[in-house]
Amino acid sequence: IAVGNNVLYSLKINSLSVPDYGIYQCTTSVVGTTGVTDSMPVLLTVLSPPKMAYAASDLVADAFIGNNVSLSCMAEGVPAPNVTWGRANGKPLPERSRNAKTAISSTRTIQTLHLLNVTKDDRGTYRCSADNSVRPPDELYSKVSIEFMPSVAPVEPSYGVAP
Repeated sequence: IAVGNNVLYSLKINSLSVPDYGIYQCTTSVVGTTGVTDSMPVLLTVLSPPKMAYAASDLVADAFIGNNVSLSCMAEGVPAPNVTWGRANGKPLPERSRNAKTAISSTRTIQTLHLLNVTKDDRGTYRCSADNSVRPPDELYSKVSIEFMPSVAPVEPSYGVAP
């Protein structure tokens, strides 16, 4: 493309995808001379929305009262997504829980939710959310089942017999 006395060159990449990331070099030379007369590197970053790395059906945890449960989810994207855990019903996470974040690479993040000394109240569905401002975000659900012994409570004595 000629603009005044300058010539502009462009590179068109069809169906751009994450593997196209990298440094591209534009090099010019003048016909009849030897060697490169000018060169300019350009870094191409390809943004991609977060994607959970495994299916929600893989995330089912069974535990007994008093045990610890760990739920992990891994998401990929460019830039690396921010990954958070919460309850699917919007209730706050148990006070005995803690999160541990691990960045495996510049595009992958693992977030682990540790539920400590679980009780019946900890059972239910938990949501792992991944967002990196490239839409759409992604979510993964994990079900936690808590096994416990049945409890028996005394009942007030009843008087009389129903007919």
